[in-house]
Amino acid sequence: MNLKKKRVNLLTSNTQLKIILKIIKVFLLASICLIPFVIIALVFTKGKMPSFSIGICLIIGSLWAIKQEFGSLKAVGFTNKSVCKHILYGMILCIIYYLTVIGVNFILGYSIGIESLSIVGIVGILCKYIIVGFSEETLCRGYVLKLIYNEKHSANKAIIVQAIIFMMIHIVNPSYGSMQQFIFPLILGILLGFLVLRQQSLWSAIVFHILLDFINDILIINKSSYIVIIGFIVISLFIGVYKRNEIYLIRNEN
Repeated sequence: MNLKKKRVNLLTSNTQLKIILKIIKVFLLASICLIPFVIIALVFTKGKMPSFSIGICLIIGSLWAIKQEFGSLKAVGFTNKSVCKHILYGMILCIIYYLTVIGVNFILGYSIGIESLSIVGIVGILCKYIIVGFSEETLCRGYVLKLIYNEKHSANKAIIVQAIIFMMIHIVNPSYGSMQQFIFPLILGILLGFLVLRQQSLWSAIVFHILLDFINDILIINKSSYIVIIGFIVISLFIGVYKRNEIYLIRNEN
């Protein structure tokens, strides 16, 4: 019995190590892709890199890893089926979230406004968050979620691990407070993980993520922790995380 347990533990350790190495490989490739941006920044802009450079490199690393591991982008949720429906669903979720947050602000008597920005400024912010949203969703809800599920055969473990990685990416973000940089990305990562599994598509999560960040940047409202959490609770009801029988696993598609 002890020998069998040791073999099981060894297999588990090997599987975990293999998963970790595969995820590290994505970041290593992204780092290599970042080298030209660093050189250009050092030569021409006194070391200041464009804000989108890391996102682009993560996209390259993630797409390469997906093709290597699964052979097709469809396998992780880049499906051609009902794309418009999934995009609309992501937009509706974001509208519901911000209607909730704005509603709570209004009820509590907080002022609500919009940043004064030029058209060029708005387009620039939107482009930045398109890259950010696409890169983070491709890595976390695309590659990592599918990788963990294939190895562990557990949707719950896959959702938790990808959410933790999503949280770790945001820890270095200086715009987050001490609590926010841990709690909010973790909660959002879990919600979007369930969303991807339920929709069997990445498009809803990508659109929601992009709009969430974009509107957050241009909207002037009270963004206290409890208000944001209320918003997350409301959208979780619409995603359907409370109905386990509605959660599906991403199918392998060739």
